[in-house]
Amino acid sequence: MRGCSRCSCASHRPCPSGRKVTCSAWCACASSPTSSSRAWYRRVTSPAPSSSAMPCCSAKRAPPSSPPACSSSSVPGSTFSAGASRLPDADPSRIQLALPAELPDKSAAMRPHPPLTAHYADTKGKPEFVNNLFNKGAAYYDSIVDWGFLHSGAAYRRWTQKRHGLRPGHRLLDVASGTGLVAVEAAKILGSAENITCLDPSEGMLAVARTKLAANFVVGRAEHMPFPDNSFDFLTMGYALRHVTSLDEAFGEYRRVLKPGGKLLIMEVTKPANRFGAFLFRLYFRHVYPFLARLFTRSRDAGNMMTYYWETMDACVPPAEVLAALRTAELTNVRRIPLLGLFSEYLATKPVN
Repeated sequence: MRGCSRCSCASHRPCPSGRKVTCSAWCACASSPTSSSRAWYRRVTSPAPSSSAMPCCSAKRAPPSSPPACSSSSVPGSTFSAGASRLPDADPSRIQLALPAELPDKSAAMRPHPPLTAHYADTKGKPEFVNNLFNKGAAYYDSIVDWGFLHSGAAYRRWTQKRHGLRPGHRLLDVASGTGLVAVEAAKILGSAENITCLDPSEGMLAVARTKLAANFVVGRAEHMPFPDNSFDFLTMGYALRHVTSLDEAFGEYRRVLKPGGKLLIMEVTKPANRFGAFLFRLYFRHVYPFLARLFTRSRDAGNMMTYYWETMDACVPPAEVLAALRTAELTNVRRIPLLGLFSEYLATKPVN
C-alpha cells in the first residue's frame, strides 16, 4: 500500500477529491475536515507510542462538531477502519478531552504551515535558515519583486495603505519590513519616515532598507517584538505571513503593541481557488519565477530565495485559518478582501476597551 504523499508516515487515505493519497493530517482538499482551524484534542494518559507510530493522530484536525478520524494503524489494538468517524471503544478512564488551556503547545494548533523539511527539520531551525536565505539574497530582492509583479507593486502598496486608513500623524510599525518596500510607500502618505518603525529578522534586508528611508530599524521577529504596549496606530505586514512560525503568538503581539482602536493590515499572495488559476499560479511561481531570477541576476542565492518563496506560498494555511487566528487574538472587525483571485488583504482593529 502507498504511504502518505506529504510525509514519511505509513498511513494512507484517499483525498476526498481523489487527487492524492495522504494521511488525514495532510489532506489538501478544501472539502476535507482537516481544513478546520479548530480541532478536537485527545490525550491518552497511558504511555504513548512514538511519534512515528501515530503520525495521523498527532497532527489531526477535525471540526468541533465531530470527533477526530484516525486510521486503525494509529491506535494499538483498535479494530475500526481507516478514516472511521468515531474513536474505538476504550476504557473511558484512559481517554479525556483536553480543554484549550491544557494544550501543551498552543502554537502548534495555529502554525502557518508544516516544516519544509527540504530546508530545515523543524520550526526551531526555521529562523536561522530564513535569515541566511534573505541575507544572501537581499541585494537582488527589490529588482526580482519589481519585474516579477510587472512593476505594479509600489502603487498597490501605497494605494492599499491609504485606502485602509493610514494618515499623517500615525505611528506605523511595518513587521517583516524586509527591504522596506511597504515602508517606503507609507512614508509618502505620512509625509516623512520619522514615525515609521521597520522590524525584520534579516540584517541584510534591513541594510538595504536603510538606504531608502530614515526610519527606525529594529532586528526582531513578529512573535516576540521589543516594543511597549499600545505603541502604534497602524501595523502593516507585506507578503511575509507565511514566514511566521506561530500565528497565535504573532497576532497576540500585534494586538499588544497596537493602540486601542489601532488598525492592522496584512497583505499576502493567495493561491487561486479555481483549478486553471491554480495551475497558472503554480507554473509561474514554481518554475518560471525562480528560473528568471537565476537567469537575470546570475545568482544561485536569488534563485533559491524565489524557490523558497513559492514553497511557502504553496504550504501556507488557507485564509479561513488566518481569519480564525485573528479572532482568537481578540481583534475586532476581522475581514479579508480578495483581489484578482491572487491577493488577500487581511484587516482587523484592536478594541478600544
